[in-house]
Amino acid sequence: MVSPELFDLKSPARRRVALLVCRLYAVLPCVITPLVTGFLCAIENGVFAAAGLVIVSSALMAVRFPDFREKSGAMALNALFYFTLIALPPLVLPFAGPAGFLAGAIFGSVLSLAVIGWIPRVPRVGSMLQPELFPDVLTGLILSLLFYIPVFLLKRPRLAPLEPAPPFDVAVILCAYQEEATIDESLASIRVAVDCLRGSPLVKRVRVILVDSSPVEATRRRVASQVDRVIDGDSGKLSARHQAMRLENADIFVAADADRRYDPEWLVTLLAPFADPRVVATMGETRNAGAGMSASALCRATLKLPYNGGNSAFFRSAYFAAPFATTIDQGRHKELWVEEEFLFGLTLQAQGRIAHVMECRSYELRPYPLFAQLSRHLFGVRLRTF
Repeated sequence: MVSPELFDLKSPARRRVALLVCRLYAVLPCVITPLVTGFLCAIENGVFAAAGLVIVSSALMAVRFPDFREKSGAMALNALFYFTLIALPPLVLPFAGPAGFLAGAIFGSVLSLAVIGWIPRVPRVGSMLQPELFPDVLTGLILSLLFYIPVFLLKRPRLAPLEPAPPFDVAVILCAYQEEATIDESLASIRVAVDCLRGSPLVKRVRVILVDSSPVEATRRRVASQVDRVIDGDSGKLSARHQAMRLENADIFVAADADRRYDPEWLVTLLAPFADPRVVATMGETRNAGAGMSASALCRATLKLPYNGGNSAFFRSAYFAAPFATTIDQGRHKELWVEEEFLFGLTLQAQGRIAHVMECRSYELRPYPLFAQLSRHLFGVRLRTF
């Protein structure tokens, strides 16, 4: 019998599952290639197993995600590259069994670090190869298998009262912190998306709210005429967003970040699932401009985790049923990440259905270097946190 504790929106059970998924989501992509190469070296016919692993992963992504099929040439190149990476150690190492696993893991670690450090430095190669793509695919696959049942058990029927019927009053909450270099492009893309939404039977009004936590007011003053409201934000990303949502009385909040650019049809595709009364929240995808889709989408498609905090929409009542814990240390990425993209996702799933809209895209305008991302995810290093 499932414990009643599992049904509490902020229960210890939910927090433990969110923390565990978050930690594995951060660590597995960094160690999955050494583990795979170690396993392939430990068994016979490791090269054939490597081919099977890459083929199954490619087929899975091609079935689930149109982007994978649309960029078939680039994805085939990445598949061949990853096959070479994991098949090389079984070919050159003479060991098997436990010794083979250890030697393969060490070989795979060195090879992975060399590839991560080398590819971005080579002109044109870095735009074609994504060394993180297949490690992300395997991470998504493993996490989906491990956590599908625990996440399923943490779901329950809608807790909140019935939501308002369409047409909805929508507030786009744009969070900014020292985003002078990107806010103009971000705001321009959001205004286009708002224009594309006009006439939608789902929406009666859309307001764009800028909540800026920057210590200098110059940006807020400069862009004030481009938004419907400017809020001098509290310190901390979650605190600033919470502050704006308390002040705005909309039916649906759309979460956006001022260092992202959004597709023209962004709001149309993000809000469309709310025509289904079972939907309590939606989320899209985020990638670096010019890059292919991150394979972490596989985890989002299956578990609805991590929740995409900068490209999402949710009912106001669903948020205030279990609002952000703004007392956490928002300068530490891990604590912020667990709260915004893992625990919040679980609390939303407890109230209704989250619709993952993979074709709803946003783009990082200041992408982090790969090693900086690893430091942020593994060690909680503060980068551009509010």
